[in-house]
Amino acid sequence: MGQVLDTNTGRYYPFGFGPTSQDVLIPAFIAAYLGRDPSKISLSPFPKIPIPNWNITYNGLTRIDFFRKHFNRISLQHAYRANYTIGSYARNMGFLYDENGFASGLDMSENFIGETLFDNITISEQFSPLARVSVELKNNFQVNVEMKKLRSLGLSFANNQLTESSSNDWVFGLGYVFKDIGFNVHVGNSTRNIKSDINVRAGVSIRSNVTMLRRIDQPINLASAGSTITTLNFSADYQLSETLTVRLFYDQTMNRPELPTMFYNSTTNGGISLKFTINQ
Repeated sequence: MGQVLDTNTGRYYPFGFGPTSQDVLIPAFIAAYLGRDPSKISLSPFPKIPIPNWNITYNGLTRIDFFRKHFNRISLQHAYRANYTIGSYARNMGFLYDENGFASGLDMSENFIGETLFDNITISEQFSPLARVSVELKNNFQVNVEMKKLRSLGLSFANNQLTESSSNDWVFGLGYVFKDIGFNVHVGNSTRNIKSDINVRAGVSIRSNVTMLRRIDQPINLASAGSTITTLNFSADYQLSETLTVRLFYDQTMNRPELPTMFYNSTTNGGISLKFTINQ
């Protein structure tokens, strides 16, 4: 049937299979994401082999004499999760075959009318965490370091737009347990001795994220959202009895946007809370 010049891209495409055809976009999207030759990609939007996921945790370092001498616990973790999602799809009632058994009929973009209509396709990947190290020393001092990476690509066929979101997270945490801290409480003529641990925790997390909008049929690439979020937190827990725990806490979240149209904001929470537990 020959080739047709697309005026938006300045390229020639086979007749009926232009740059906005779903039959073209779906395998091209998957091939570009995987970095493979498009000629070796299946034309079906439903993959036969699921995307692998894993979660690996290793706690065996304390079996070594050197680490067992200095640490109560050492935990290493790495996890990966991926999702391939088709938002919704339905049979195209306008799809027809000609007398030779081939698809016939063109849409407004002069593409062959497909047998199935798709709304959107999303591929997301999460390294949650990419790496995490959590240790507890013999002196009850705790350290936690964690890094996360997330990425999501959503292809919408309603406006031929690709939405790309990515984020990087760093988490640093410290903790210490003060053992057997006690004091006396005078109630009337009686004195009660309270003794418990004080569990102190402090942490800092830094998360940077950005969302890009990319048009398939036009040379448009722009950032629609992006920010760096820094969170500070501190807490100290003390168990007054089997049912009552007092907690001192301070949390602050600072949001610094990357776009000039958005403003810096900060949220702070702090105070003392009492937690009462009713045993069944």
